[in-house]
Amino acid sequence: MCLGWTTLLRNQYNPFADPIITPFIIIVGIVTGIMKFGISMVSDYFHVWEIQYRAIKEIDVSEVNKLDKDFTHRVLVKNI
Repeated sequence: MCLGWTTLLRNQYNPFADPIITPFIIIVGIVTGIMKFGISMVSDYFHVWEIQYRAIKEIDVSEVNKLDKDFTHRVLVKNI
């Protein structure tokens, strides 16, 4: 990709002067949308990607505070 940008800059490429850039961007957007739709339909049919809803794991704040307290203590002792 870096080589591509280097080539464009060295050739003083102006994308706004290129008449094919607008249709190219439109065609890429349409093809991307069609492929996304097709791949999602195939994945739904074969159950490739399924969203699994899991219970949200609750974090005990007191445990986090203990870890922070111990870490802070170790850092202070180390620095003394």
